[in-house]
Amino acid sequence: MHDYGREIEGRVATTRTMLDRLILDAEQEARRLSELLKQSRPIAQSETLRKLTVDEQEILRELQRVGYGIDRIARLLDRSTEEIMAALQATHEPQRSGAA
Repeated sequence: MHDYGREIEGRVATTRTMLDRLILDAEQEARRLSELLKQSRPIAQSETLRKLTVDEQEILRELQRVGYGIDRIARLLDRSTEEIMAALQATHEPQRSGAA
């Protein structure tokens, strides 16, 4: 029984270490992507809601998939929470056809 307990403790510690590493990797990738976006964004920006670029939309979906919240995604993409929420709503709305 003692050996079984030690084995379980070892597995839990290994899993925890792996998860910690994945979190660090994800945060590093998010910072890298954020820097790329800042470099690619035009200097003059309107104060109105701006549509996300295709690259930003892909990053938004990936960050949301891994569990990032709207506030954190907005900070990483250097966007307002309103812009992020508008982009999320646009992706969840059904596409309308032009036929009447």
